[in-house]
Amino acid sequence: MGDGHRRARGGRPPGSADRAAAGAEQRGHHDGHPLTPLGSELFVLVTSVPAARPAGSTITAREVVDRPLCLFDPLLRARMLLDDACAGVGVVLRPVVETNSVEGLIAVARSGVADAVVPASTVAEGWPDLRVAAINDPEIRLPIALARLADEPRPPVVAVIEALVGGR
Repeated sequence: MGDGHRRARGGRPPGSADRAAAGAEQRGHHDGHPLTPLGSELFVLVTSVPAARPAGSTITAREVVDRPLCLFDPLLRARMLLDDACAGVGVVLRPVVETNSVEGLIAVARSGVADAVVPASTVAEGWPDLRVAAINDPEIRLPIALARLADEPRPPVVAVIEALVGGR
């Protein structure tokens, strides 16, 4: 990982534009782009086998806070959702490494330097050197949506996806 992927922990600016975007997402738009909700993705904790906790498929946010962590950059939406969910149960995450890539998170977890919090679909099944535990209490999910230009006519593939998921 290059120096561009690591940086000291910094807070996000108060009243950030992403908070305004969160309200827009609930209304089905973000920056003027229509959104079609597709579902959500569960966050999981990834650890290396040597550092792995005893067998178990879940871990609480209160347990996660006591571990050395590698997290997404605090300006990324996924990190904001993670921080907000943890704050809701009185937990403040203090990562030792931050990055803007899933590959970087997994690499740090694999090295044993820190555990990583990632969306579940980013961890391949059958990686013998990693252990995965779903984070619960609270269960933390990342919403997934299709964003498109407001232009009409819509491309056929967009119309099909929206029809399949109950969009307009």
